[in-house]
Amino acid sequence: MKKIILCLSALVIISCSNPMDKKYNEATLGEDLTEISKAGKMNQDEEKLMAAYLIIAKFRKLPVEGKTYSEILKDAKEFKEQKKF
Repeated sequence: MKKIILCLSALVIISCSNPMDKKYNEATLGEDLTEISKAGKMNQDEEKLMAAYLIIAKFRKLPVEGKTYSEILKDAKEFKEQKKF
């Protein structure tokens, strides 16, 4: 009985995790963005903003590795406010 409760608890904790808290990894970017989109964590404007920022970051060699998607979205919004787009 304890094993069942432990397994169910672990499943609840894992399933409730926020995909925006995952760290950016270029290798899993497509899967991560699909998961974020399905979870409804960003609206379409934010999705476009993040996509544009990731492209610009790649060309300008801006640091994104090791940041969470939430941090990247925040950076993208600040970048837009500074009118660097």
